[in-house]
Amino acid sequence: MNRALLALTALGALSLAAPASALEAEQRVLKEVVVQQANGTTSKKYVNADLVTPGETVVYALVFRNDDVKPVDDIVLVMPVPAEVRYIEGSATNRLSSVEFSADGGGSFTAREGLSKRQPDGRVTAATTDDITHVRWKVARSVQPGETGQLWFRGTLR
Repeated sequence: MNRALLALTALGALSLAAPASALEAEQRVLKEVVVQQANGTTSKKYVNADLVTPGETVVYALVFRNDDVKPVDDIVLVMPVPAEVRYIEGSATNRLSSVEFSADGGGSFTAREGLSKRQPDGRVTAATTDDITHVRWKVARSVQPGETGQLWFRGTLR
């Protein structure tokens, strides 16, 4: 079965903590494609995720740009993990920022190793990749005027 994966699934809840006039962020949803080379090796390429089959890997990327004349500090970007996507462990790490996760619909965030989920019977258990509902990045430095950056996570279509 094929499913159309809409980029707008997560875009509606994208949030920015920096002043909106200073920072622009655009979400891109890409599909990871493995390409077989003539010499037998493989490589990965990324194409627009217009149509994705369950089990395929998608990349949710945020490309941001400082459009102000001054540096922007304290940038926090949050992106939901769509319900039809399972987060791939370790895929949101990068050198630009610290990363935190939510398993309660974005109500609270913590480092991955401390992420937990309350079960229907009231027990609190360690959150699995299936439980992750949001990814939050805190950019670790000032973003200079005109500078761009990219943050992302990978997931598998359920």
